[in-house]
Amino acid sequence: EEEFIKKRIDYVSQYTKDKMMAYRILKSVKTYSDIFKVDPDLVLSIIKNESGFDSSAISDKGAIGLMQILPETGELMSRLLNKFGYNLQSIDDNIEFGVAFLSILLEYNSMEVAIKKYYAGRAWLIPDAHNYYTNVLAEYVNLKNNTIE
Repeated sequence: EEEFIKKRIDYVSQYTKDKMMAYRILKSVKTYSDIFKVDPDLVLSIIKNESGFDSSAISDKGAIGLMQILPETGELMSRLLNKFGYNLQSIDDNIEFGVAFLSILLEYNSMEVAIKKYYAGRAWLIPDAHNYYTNVLAEYVNLKNNTIE
C-alpha cells in the first residue's frame, strides 16, 4: 500500500494541491481496489476524468464526488454492499461505491465496454462515451508507463 501511495502521491497532489488530500484519496483507492480486485491505476484514471480529483465535484446531472456517483447508483451500491447511512461526498464512501460498481461492470464486460458503461450507463454507445473511454485509457497507459510527472 505504502509503495503504491509513494509512487502516485506527486501525480495526485498536482490536482489536489494538497498532499494530505492526495494521501487520503490514494489510501482509499488502494484499499477498495484491493477489496474489489480492480487495478488502482484504472481507478485513478477514472477519477482524473470524472472529477479531476475534486472530492466536492457535482455534475450537472447530479453525479457526486471523486468518482461522480449518481444518487441512484449510490442507492443501488448501498443495497448491494449492505452499507446504509453512507455519504457520497465522503472520499471513502465515494471510492468504495465507485470501485465496487466498476468491478461489477468489469466482471461482465470488456474493459472498454465497462468504462463506457461507467460513464454513460445504458447509453454507452454514444460518441461521448467513446471519447471518455479514450481519455481514461490514455491516462491509464500514462500511469502504467509512469510517464506522468
